[in-house]
Amino acid sequence: MRGVNASGRGRVVVLVVGALGQLAVWLVLRPDLAGPQWTDGSVLEIWLVSEALAAVLIGLLAPDRSTVARTILLGWLLQGLHLVILGEHYDNTLWGFGVFIDVILAASAVGLALLARRLTGRDRRPVLS
Repeated sequence: MRGVNASGRGRVVVLVVGALGQLAVWLVLRPDLAGPQWTDGSVLEIWLVSEALAAVLIGLLAPDRSTVARTILLGWLLQGLHLVILGEHYDNTLWGFGVFIDVILAASAVGLALLARRLTGRDRRPVLS
């Protein structure tokens, strides 16, 4: 599978489906409900692995690098907004920290997706020239 074509419609499909897929993972697993440090049970680990797999999948299916970054960042933005607006904040101090961590994880997810593209040959740009 070589990914979605690079037409405008292909980009929009990847953007919408990918971002909503990442949000769906968040809504199903809800790591913010796993105690004040998100450590009750193994939901945090399952969520992180699921998000990593989603990032790799987006990286492999997106038509170009910019669509990869936009899709993943939009998905993480939706998760962060849900956390801020409807998430479990416990004593109202953890939502800011959660959003800060979301930003770091979003950047890591973009890096992972771009690495997957590079390792599978989806990017034809030279590594160093």
